[in-house]
Amino acid sequence: MRISVSVPDDLENSLLKDAKKKAIDENISLSEAIVELLKIWVSGKVVIKGGKK
Repeated sequence: MRISVSVPDDLENSLLKDAKKKAIDENISLSEAIVELLKIWVSGKVVIKGGKK
């Protein structure tokens, strides 16, 4: 399955850049990291409040 994520330019230039570097440092793909984060969210261990629409 493929998904596409839209992010603001300022986020792309900071957080995603740092996340890509961390994934490389930890020898995983950014996709693997995102899947693990989604598992934590879906399990209810993390609550994400609604943001801007």
